[in-house]
Amino acid sequence: FWVSLVYFNLYRVAVAAVFLGSALVYHDELTLGQHNLPMFLTVCAGYLGIACAFQAGMKLWHEQFNLHLTVHAMVDIVAITLLMYASGGMKSGLGVMLLVSITGASLVAPRRLTFLYAALASIAALFEQGYWMLLEETPTGSFLQPALLSIGYFVTAGITGQLAQRVVANEELARKRGRELQNQLRVNQLVIGDMQDGVLVLDREARVVQSNPQGARLLGVEPLAGMALAQ
Repeated sequence: FWVSLVYFNLYRVAVAAVFLGSALVYHDELTLGQHNLPMFLTVCAGYLGIACAFQAGMKLWHEQFNLHLTVHAMVDIVAITLLMYASGGMKSGLGVMLLVSITGASLVAPRRLTFLYAALASIAALFEQGYWMLLEETPTGSFLQPALLSIGYFVTAGITGQLAQRVVANEELARKRGRELQNQLRVNQLVIGDMQDGVLVLDREARVVQSNPQGARLLGVEPLAGMALAQ
């Protein structure tokens, strides 16, 4: 989970850097920051700085994973909502970026936290659209897009969380079976090594892939691995 969180934070660093670089080079020609370019640049710079601080913090403080994850998710929600506002609101399309953040968080978060992140993202999107309606006099029908996006947040959190739990359960089962198999192989090696009979294990081409010490002593050949049976 910590490794996944590190990679997801690298994605956060890349997104903040790309947004900041695009705004500095193209200004508001790409619709990024077209409503308030200084605010967009400030939020991008702060977002990038916080993401870099997260990267260093995970190396220094490797405890309380859920706290780290929650802080990361909340920073994403606040930063992307502010960037969305500075770019003209929901029409900028930046609300979809919250889907990526919720998906990444849901892969490693407990079920209760995934729906918390979806709820916070939905509140932020609806609040941002409400601001435009009250102060910028946008039509009431413009709430349809953030409402559908909010539904997508919850659906994404639920499906991703369910799939992630199944993957974790299968990984735990595979790890358990691997330990059991490794223990069984060790027992077999001990038993075969103490046998008075010589034991050779061959592959399909009749070459020796494994043998016990008694087999090597009886045949007078050392080592036996890789030799053909006829030889």
